Amino acid sequence: MKEFLFIINPVSGGRRGDLLRHRLLEALPKRIPRSSYDILLTDRGTVKLPATEYKTVVVAGGDGSIWQTVQKLIQRQAIPKLGIIPVGTANDLARVSGMPKLLKKAGMHGLLKAIERGKTISLDVLKLNEHLFFTNYYGIGVDATVACTINAFREKHAFSHRAAWTRGKFLYCLAGLCNLGLRLPCPVELRYEDERGEKHTVTVPVGSRQIIVTNIPWYAAGAQPSSRCSIDDGLFETTILTSTRHWVLLHLTRFLSIPFDKLLRSGITVQARSLSLHWNGQVHCQLDGETFHGQEPPPHTITVGRQVELIVP
Repeated sequence: MKEFLFIINPVSGGRRGDLLRHRLLEALPKRIPRSSYDILLTDRGTVKLPATEYKTVVVAGGDGSIWQTVQKLIQRQAIPKLGIIPVGTANDLARVSGMPKLLKKAGMHGLLKAIERGKTISLDVLKLNEHLFFTNYYGIGVDATVACTINAFREKHAFSHRAAWTRGKFLYCLAGLCNLGLRLPCPVELRYEDERGEKHTVTVPVGSRQIIVTNIPWYAAGAQPSSRCSIDDGLFETTILTSTRHWVLLHLTRFLSIPFDKLLRSGITVQARSLSLHWNGQVHCQLDGETFHGQEPPPHTITVGRQVELIVP
């Protein structure tokens, strides 16, 4: 068993990603013996893990690369530690790990030192219908449509994937404006079990903007849906955005540093240990920013699966 597998997404992060990847490949042999690690380059963001077992898997990419890696890791009997080198646009799970701040403060060598040290925190991994796994968030509605728009654009214009405007937050803002008028075309029934084991039903009406299920404090590049989030408590939070005002306020939380449930006390945010969503219509869905429209018909049942050990400074 080798110590480390470094998974590198060669297109994540645009020009900034190119710089970070160069620094990583330059620093690795100076910091870690070459016999102790392997390097795997993703093919258009698709992660195919080798059969070899590793003590630690480190992803140099964004939330999408991490999501694909977790799909593979969670199926292994012994789950390796998970390390992150933040190269993507949103980097929401990387924020949980504290690695962006460490990278800024101590550089790539300091980050690799922390990965070598291997200090970890536990992170719940949620599962959708027993076979899709995610660490950050699930969503249906406008933001899932935005993610679908962006992913389709990048597939169509793959030749320009290194252009900053096709990779960064500008594209997310543009896609958000294009889908500003989107509403849920059908009611969605939420059936959930709370932390006390009590069962509840909530119906989200036609015309609502979005439903998001979050496992970590941050959403969509730093927005903060809930003040109640804990990443290892076996629970998750569900936030319902019924109006454009709610949607705008959620995204303003990344600048105000106030969670949505504190900013809008009349909003609907619930904490659950299990949740099923039922609807009859066409809606876009996303897991950790990656869309799977049509691949998983409703109902969608979300529970907490296993845990991974996330490397922190």
